[in-house]
Amino acid sequence: MTKEQAQEKISKLLKLSGSPNQNEAFAALAKAQEIAMKFGLGMKQIDTEKVSDKKRDSGYSTLPKWYRDLMSVIAYNFNCKLVDLCSGGQFAFIGMESDVEIAEKSAHFAVNSLKQLWRIFLKKYKAGLRFKRGKRYQKHINQAKNSYFTGFIVGLQRRYAQNVEKYGLVLATPEAVVEYCKEKYSPVQHRKPRKTKVNDEAFVQGYKDGIASRTENMHTMIGG
Repeated sequence: MTKEQAQEKISKLLKLSGSPNQNEAFAALAKAQEIAMKFGLGMKQIDTEKVSDKKRDSGYSTLPKWYRDLMSVIAYNFNCKLVDLCSGGQFAFIGMESDVEIAEKSAHFAVNSLKQLWRIFLKKYKAGLRFKRGKRYQKHINQAKNSYFTGFIVGLQRRYAQNVEKYGLVLATPEAVVEYCKEKYSPVQHRKPRKTKVNDEAFVQGYKDGIASRTENMHTMIGG
């Protein structure tokens, strides 16, 4: 397969990532990651590519922790750096142009998928609560949401790690991207995580949903 053919397959896979079938959609993203790394797409040896640095809007006034954590997972797995611009919920993927393109499409799908799967879980979770209103009720819902989102992100990272292990892939942010970040952005200040009570049911379901995909049948799905 040539690099041009690989890019065409990645485009097909990213279209498949919009599938309402969650296993198929996650498998498409994982396969796109595998092909991109195998062919070095977006790596520094492609002389025609430049470092991409564009502001993105999260849709929130400030970047929520779960959103930042999810974007960090995607940035890492597509050889990019994540920068929280700390202004109006804006952030940026810093990377080679083709890496950023895949990361952005993956991020868009991952956010939509997470929200959709959370709504499905929430409907079942609410049905099992003995109380249906009040501060206690809202506290349980918020706790479940935080736990589900955390579980999903942990599961998604594990899914990507399995893909890397299975195919012997190597994740490496291009040196040009690393140097660009050093020159333009201050080092990220990591916030000390707050201790929060975990809802085990929500965390486990989130983890299962995040790790749910498999890639074995993707070649036949895209005519490979």
